[in-house]
Amino acid sequence: MNHRASPSRPFTAEKVTEYHEGDGYPDATTSWKTVELEGPQVLEPGVEAAWVSTNATAQYGLAAIQNLALVGDKLPG
Repeated sequence: MNHRASPSRPFTAEKVTEYHEGDGYPDATTSWKTVELEGPQVLEPGVEAAWVSTNATAQYGLAAIQNLALVGDKLPG
């Protein structure tokens, strides 16, 4: 939901909640498979999730903060 609000697409608490409770990755066809890496491929053995990027994750977090700031007064509690 990182788009500008407009009369035809207003920010609402419901939309922000729906976005926030999702995984932030709109492509439903994305495989969540992880791959174990070891040997000469990496310095330290580990697990890689190639489907996620640090940039996309950071953008999702920033959008969540922005959205909550925009509708915070409309949330229950």
